[in-house]
Amino acid sequence: MAGDTTVSFKFVSGTPGWHHSMAFLADKLGTWKDVGATGVQYTAMNSGTAAGEAIGSGRVDAGYTNMATALALITKGAPITIISGTSQGGNGVVTVNPDIKTVDDLKGKKIAVPQGNTAHELMFRLHVLPSAGLSYDDIKRIPLNPQDMTVALIRGDVDAAVMFDPFMGGALREGARFLVEPKDMWDGGAYSSALLVNNKLLENNPALVQAIADMHAQMVKLLSTEPDKVSEIMSGITHQDLKETRSSWNTVVFKAEADTASFQEFVNGMKDIGLIDTAPDLSTAVVSDFIDRARTKVGM
Repeated sequence: MAGDTTVSFKFVSGTPGWHHSMAFLADKLGTWKDVGATGVQYTAMNSGTAAGEAIGSGRVDAGYTNMATALALITKGAPITIISGTSQGGNGVVTVNPDIKTVDDLKGKKIAVPQGNTAHELMFRLHVLPSAGLSYDDIKRIPLNPQDMTVALIRGDVDAAVMFDPFMGGALREGARFLVEPKDMWDGGAYSSALLVNNKLLENNPALVQAIADMHAQMVKLLSTEPDKVSEIMSGITHQDLKETRSSWNTVVFKAEADTASFQEFVNGMKDIGLIDTAPDLSTAVVSDFIDRARTKVGM
């Protein structure tokens, strides 16, 4: 395969939740060296949205972003390609308000949502609210950093919050309860985040793209088979209680695959609610060859 895996390149992710944990684990465990990508310059950004926009602009070569940002960028014509989804599940709607017992009770209430464009918020908007006959016009949307949501819930600044792990686990430990569990956030499986590469890298250095996919597959296998080990590492990175981190692992399914149909269903939903004017055909924007080869290498 043409290219050089040892050249310098920039790789980013969002905050250290399970959905972007592959990048943090690879950095901690030296996996980049194992796959031959010795020139990596890794940066954890303050959100998945910021990470995706950096890749789409060409300032960064590859990395993880939330699925909503990835699809919005593709819709706008950004020169990016999805080479894998990262995870499913690991999110939900939580509350401490005793008067809120069902999704119907969210009408007129203040709901915290993650800042930026996230799959978590889109699942809430596309599936959770409509299932109760509600729309976004029926709630008061409060964008917050995920680290700030638990305090906002406890203080009563918001009535409920759309959260993801490991931050959701912290809220539950502090007295919040599920209003919508992870299994009910979407009808079927939906990726929360995606692994992207800028098309310039894809065209000029496919060998390095393969190494990036190899890193992801190795980390997904580790995440799927060694929960105690990865929970200990991630707990140290997030400064979250180890038991809480280990418990939150149970709500996530880690993925090394690029199912175009799953991405297409989500982008079609974005069009249906008016977030985008047209739903692009993702058959050329999602390339599974690299992650398929990576899966074979690790025996998945």
